[in-house]
Amino acid sequence: MDPLNDPSDNAKTLASGSIDLAAALTLLGGNHALHEQVARSFLAEIKTLPARLAPMLHATDLSEAARLLHTIKGLSLTVGAVHLGECCRVSELEIKAAIGTASGLDTADLSRIGTQVGESVAATTRTLEAAFSGQRPANVSPVPAPQDGAAQSSPRDLIADLRRLESLLIQSDMRAIDVHKQLWRDYGATAKGRLGALNEALYAFDFERGVVQCGELIREFSAS
Repeated sequence: MDPLNDPSDNAKTLASGSIDLAAALTLLGGNHALHEQVARSFLAEIKTLPARLAPMLHATDLSEAARLLHTIKGLSLTVGAVHLGECCRVSELEIKAAIGTASGLDTADLSRIGTQVGESVAATTRTLEAAFSGQRPANVSPVPAPQDGAAQSSPRDLIADLRRLESLLIQSDMRAIDVHKQLWRDYGATAKGRLGALNEALYAFDFERGVVQCGELIREFSAS
C-alpha cells in the first residue's frame, strides 16, 4: 500500500506543499523576518533533494536514503513545511521497514517514493516563494495571537539541555534539530532574549556556530 494514500496517515489530510506558519513562528519567537531567512536557507537545501535522493533509492544499501529523509524531515518541521516533513517521515519509515527484509522494496516502490518526495518539494517551494512575494496561499496556516503563562524553567535543567545540544552539534547529529525545538519550547518564554544567537545559528543550520553559542550560554547561565 502507498503510505501517503493510507487513510490512517496524516499526509492524506495535508494539502500538498502546506506550511504551518503558526508552529514555525512559535519556535522563532514570532519573528517573521527570521522565518523568511530560515525558509530561504531551507529552499536552497531542498532544491537538490530529488537529485540527491534518486541514486540513494537505487543503491543496494538504503540506509543513506533513510538518513537523508530523516534530516529533511527535521528541517521541514523547523520552517513549518508540514507536508514535506510528513512525506519524508512516511518514506523514511517505509524504507527502514524494508531494510534487512527478504522482500525489500521493488523498483516501483522506490520510484514512487522518489516521485512523492519530488512533488512535495516542488509544491513546498511554490508555497514558500508565494509567501515571500507577499501572497497568502490557502495552504499556509494563520498565525495565532501569542499566549502568556509559560512555565518557569530551571537554570540547572537548561544548562543540562544546552550541554546535550552542544554534544549533538559537535557530532553533526541531526537530532540536534529536535533537541533545539524542545529547548525553545521549554525555556523560550523565560530565556527568550538570551537564546537569540543560538536560534539564528540553528535556523541557518550552522552547527559550528551553534556549538559556540551553546558554550557561551552554558557559561552565562552557570555564572548567574
